[in-house]
Amino acid sequence: MSAPSLYTLRYHPNKKIEDYGRGILKAQFAQAQILQLDWTCSRHNFFEDLLKALRECSMLIAVRCNPTDVPEVLKIFPEAYELHIYFSYLTQIQNVEEILKTKNVRHSFVLNGNRNSDFTNIAKYFSEAFPQKIYFNFLTFSSKNPESLRTREVAKIIELIEKNFPAIAVKPLPGIELWDQNISEDLDLEPLLKSPNIELSVPNGSIEFSFIIPTHNSKYFLSNVIAHILKQDFPLQKFEIIIIDDGGTDGTQLHLESYIRSERPAGNLRYFYWPKPVVKPFEKPVFRAGLCRNLGANNAKGKYLIFLDSDILTPRNFLLDLQSCFTQHDVIQYVRHHILPEKSTSYVTAEMVNPKKDLYIEEESYWGPYFKHPRWPEISFFWKYTCTYCLAVRRDDFFSVGRFRRAFVSYGFEDTDLGYRLYKKGLRFHLSKLVTLHLTPPSAAMNSGGSEYKRFLALSKTAKIFFLSNLDIEIYKHFVNYMGGERDLVKESFYFLGKFLKRFSREPKKSEALIR
Repeated sequence: MSAPSLYTLRYHPNKKIEDYGRGILKAQFAQAQILQLDWTCSRHNFFEDLLKALRECSMLIAVRCNPTDVPEVLKIFPEAYELHIYFSYLTQIQNVEEILKTKNVRHSFVLNGNRNSDFTNIAKYFSEAFPQKIYFNFLTFSSKNPESLRTREVAKIIELIEKNFPAIAVKPLPGIELWDQNISEDLDLEPLLKSPNIELSVPNGSIEFSFIIPTHNSKYFLSNVIAHILKQDFPLQKFEIIIIDDGGTDGTQLHLESYIRSERPAGNLRYFYWPKPVVKPFEKPVFRAGLCRNLGANNAKGKYLIFLDSDILTPRNFLLDLQSCFTQHDVIQYVRHHILPEKSTSYVTAEMVNPKKDLYIEEESYWGPYFKHPRWPEISFFWKYTCTYCLAVRRDDFFSVGRFRRAFVSYGFEDTDLGYRLYKKGLRFHLSKLVTLHLTPPSAAMNSGGSEYKRFLALSKTAKIFFLSNLDIEIYKHFVNYMGGERDLVKESFYFLGKFLKRFSREPKKSEALIR
């Protein structure tokens, strides 16, 4: 069972009432069931207006507060659905539970774990009193925050608690998202884009499937991907294509408009352009593939969502196969073969490709055994193969597990994390043997700039977010190669370079640990 989806209204001293109003609209757009209010917002002089807006919205309201705030919260906002009481030390909460008992208030305690927290005594207290009411929250490590914990330290704490206090399950508050301290408060992770820049429609449509395609500077491949989708042996009025342009600069919109004028395709299609934020000096561009997929899902009309990359060609019987798969399964992925770069043109079709000469499996030591395995769920840690090059899931299941986490603004693990949560929900996974074709760009055009080391370094950051978001010690152990190196930037770079060279000196082929 999954928890109700939750959206947090985060406090910032410079926010205005209009900013929080947009936050409420974003929560509704994201189809959240619970809106979590940071009680620090009560510092604003317009707090009464904010409370009025919250009471008028259609969502359940949870309040995030400190233990000392509980009496005030109960006085000012007694109709709160639930209190989420964040604490770091046992002395902060010992008197609060008595107050809550007299008020019969639904509540949970969340331990904000830091270097000074007495984990042993806290775990002992909760294991004896109410082990089901404690959850855990660990921020990502920051050298600027001396109280923050390194990932390996968090793993040791989890092992200590689970060994000595088995009544307590170390897990995050259901529905909550880890907030990366390194993410700028100015970064918009949930755009309110509802009006498409381009729209095509077929009369009398009843959408069953929604293709969601994030794209960035891939205009030539994209038009070929669209052409293949529109050739499906399936009624045009029953599926739609939603394209989210992640701030591309190659003129994708103009190219798409030209394609529509010349080819006059029939189908349901919507194209949204989401501008990139201005990158400040020494900042890295934000990786928003997961966020683009969230935006597409927010706008989707179909019962089933198909997350497809902008360089994947689907066969004509793809939707017929998928429709059949959904009668017995919940999460469906497809075999992927890469087309050689010299054959990957804007006009190549699946029929033009010679399977024996023109195709290969990228990272074959990793993906090859997976593609050949008769039953995906029988593979150890099978959820780690979840990859959104071509992944289909029911819309309701996608929203029920919280969509793609917004903390993933660097490359990697956002889809593995989604697969893990779908697995924890108890859904049935299936790998269809129908082959999709991956158009292959030059390596220099890929996200990691053609550098396996850069890719390894990027994954080392998002692997930690994956672990800290779920607090499953098995995730830490399985991806331990990515979990170290939390020190200053220069030392961190040398640490991972050493691990990377050591691993690749043992394996001449691409590492199995590189999961994308």
